Amino acid sequence: MLFFFDAVAGDTGAVTQLLFHNISMKKHLLVVKAALSLLLLSSSLAVAQPTTPNLVINGDFEQRNSPPHGPGRSGGDTNIGPIQIPYARYADLKYWNRTQTVNSQPSVPAYIASDGQSGSNTSDYGITAHNSPSCIFIGRHDATGDKSHDDFVTQELSQPLSAGHLYHVEFWTLRLGSSQFHTKLAISITSNIPTYDGVPNSLIPSPGSKVLISPDIQQYYTWVRVAGDITIPVNDTGNNKWFTIGNDRSDQTYDPSLPDNGLNGMGFAIDDVSLVDMGCATIAAPRPLSWTYNVPPRRIRVRIPAASGATSYNWYIDGSLQSTHGTFTDVPYSILVDCDTPVILEVEAVYGTCVSQRIHQYFYPEECQVGSSSRVAAAYPNPATESISIPADVTGATLVNDKGKTLQRADASGKLNVQAIPDGLYNLQMMQNGKLINQRIQIKH
Repeated sequence: MLFFFDAVAGDTGAVTQLLFHNISMKKHLLVVKAALSLLLLSSSLAVAQPTTPNLVINGDFEQRNSPPHGPGRSGGDTNIGPIQIPYARYADLKYWNRTQTVNSQPSVPAYIASDGQSGSNTSDYGITAHNSPSCIFIGRHDATGDKSHDDFVTQELSQPLSAGHLYHVEFWTLRLGSSQFHTKLAISITSNIPTYDGVPNSLIPSPGSKVLISPDIQQYYTWVRVAGDITIPVNDTGNNKWFTIGNDRSDQTYDPSLPDNGLNGMGFAIDDVSLVDMGCATIAAPRPLSWTYNVPPRRIRVRIPAASGATSYNWYIDGSLQSTHGTFTDVPYSILVDCDTPVILEVEAVYGTCVSQRIHQYFYPEECQVGSSSRVAAAYPNPATESISIPADVTGATLVNDKGKTLQRADASGKLNVQAIPDGLYNLQMMQNGKLINQRIQIKH
């Protein structure tokens, strides 16, 4: 699993009264008046513009089953329904569910909207939604180790995540309250309904879950973008369909430099959640190739080690697909012409809908492989993208253009770096056994 997160400050809120969720064991609300002057912060980081659909359903929290009812209900019930009853009476927010069981805790996530009823307006919480009238609120306690009110919301994605694919995740969050503890948020992707422990009020890690943890969110009352990437392993056979976002306790360091309003809890507004498929991730090619001549008779059997997670292998001869199955293929002697004309065999591993880079090998008639001085050297790969390797018995390799201008020479390791050379066809001049050999090389970035 590969992941990173960045956080970028963005939109600002207005000077207003803040109605803050009290997430202690008492079932009441604390009203905190805060006059806050917020600066619009700019970022030098470009926000990615995904071109694929958002796999998170209702990521902007605009779709609803009914108008928001507000958080102040008997038994701690709010307007995001429990996962056991996706469309319960108070499941005002469509598709999203809370992980807590019914009435197990006095504080659970809230759905807030500018046009909601009393107790659920964004203005009552002292915020403006990031890019829409609606957002959600999740809370937690301050005390180290006190997870009794850590909130999480979850949903079943529109489709499972594909093995070998790279996914971009992002959301916007605004930290409410003035706690002197550092705090983070996390996203968890699981194959099954997330397991919840109602006593410490936390998610139980499940085998194979993918967890992305945000940086420490220290800014108050300012919308911050949190973004990251995750690669589903190529050998992952899980369903990867449940998406959960909530509190993280990996670092809850006390910091007296942070402001303190005397509250025993904090919370986050969350808006504009997205998860997009960025396509196949870079997958390493299987190595190395091995081969035997005349086994089976009059053929070269070429093998590749089994690659973890690969479902099949594509074999090519001189660019034409020959086989799409196992870890070996046969090259018939009949297509081997002479010592000056190699057959190029390539192979790539297939991981579901993704394929690795191809690796290749040049083959000549058998007599050319046992020391014939007429065997012609062949540099590889061809086409080349980053570098060209020359055979061990070649010296003085030089890459020239059609006008004979030298563009690059082989270094001490026998490689030519071609990353800065434009795409096109070039001549590679090599000395082998005192003879000048020219090979046509294509560079394709």
